[in-house]
This record gives sequence, structure tokens and C-alpha cells, in this order.
Amino acid sequence: MDAASKKASIIAIVVQVILTGMSVMSKAAFNSGMNTFVFVFYRQAAGSILMLPLALLLQRKNAWSMPFACMAAQALLVFLSGVRTSPSGTQTSNTHTHILYHVSLKFTSATVAAAAGNSMPVMTFCLALLLRMEVVKLRSASGGVAKLTGVALCLAGVFAIAFYSGPALSPVNHHRAFAAHGSGSGGANASSKTTRIEGTFLMLLANVA
Repeated sequence: MDAASKKASIIAIVVQVILTGMSVMSKAAFNSGMNTFVFVFYRQAAGSILMLPLALLLQRKNAWSMPFACMAAQALLVFLSGVRTSPSGTQTSNTHTHILYHVSLKFTSATVAAAAGNSMPVMTFCLALLLRMEVVKLRSASGGVAKLTGVALCLAGVFAIAFYSGPALSPVNHHRAFAAHGSGSGGANASSKTTRIEGTFLMLLANVA
């Protein structure tokens, strides 16, 4: 493995660690009483405040290449639609995805949020099939069997996390950030399981978005 590949792998690992930490901190905030929509607003506002100086610094030469009226109209459309525009001009879901993600996180746990991320390759594969950007050859080991096996394993892992509640892991389970919403026995346990399943499916919708 060359230096560039090692650097890319390290960056990917660091990004996953940061995302996991964000899930744990977000779950702790929700369990402490933070409103989901207020949290998303603060997150978006903090991101805008942090990124604006960087954008002005790195893109200062192109800052005024667009007419002010056009810039204002685009900013209004982005605000109303709740999406962000990438440098390439494509628009990707942002606010709506964050709302779905954090609502589902409130109903489940940081562990479920991390595990449900494994559904993203499945969603990408299904969308690629619909758009005919991906082909499945059932008679080919690498072109069909391997792809479908990978999809099945991803979904199996997500559904196992959603439907099965195993024994608690001490001392990790004592921290509120790792606990699912709701506790108790009898009907409370059934309600908690239903809430966890609903939250997992909301997490899948967030991944689709």
C-alpha cells in the first residue's frame, strides 16, 4: 500500500470516529432533554458559522463572480428547500436528512445509528439498479452472487440490530448515550422495542435521503 492509500485510509478512519462521537454526543443531548429540531438548527447554524470564513478565504477570488441578485435568489431557494449546493452544482439533501437522522437517534441509540450506516451501500446499490448504472449477473460469482450476498449481509446486520435486544454490556450500558429511549418492564419493554424498531426504519429513510 503506497503513502497516498495509507493517508486516505487514515482519513476515512478518523472521519468514522468523528461521526461516531457525534452520534454519542447527540444521543446524550437528546436524553438530557434537548429538542430534536432545536438541535438540528444549532448544528446547521454552527456549521454555517464555521464554514463561512473558510469559504470566503478559499473562494475569495470567485466570491463576486456571480451577480448579487442571482446569488440572493439561489440563497433563498436553498434556504426554503433545505438543501445545500455542492461546488459541482448538484444539490444534496441536508436539513431533511439531519431531522430524520436525529429523530431516529432519539428513539434508538448511538449503537443503532452506527450499525444502520451499513444500509447505505444497499440503498446505493438499489438506486444504481433502478437507474441502470449497476448490472447483476446471477451466473457470475463476482458480478451477481457476491453483490447480492453483500446486500443480504448488510440488511441482515441492520435488521438484527433493530429487532434483537441482547444482554447489556457493562459498564458501557450504564451511560445514557448508549441506551435506547425508554426503559422498564412488561408493557414498557414492549413499547421500547416498538419504538426502537420505528426509529431504525426512520434511520433507514435518513440513509435513503
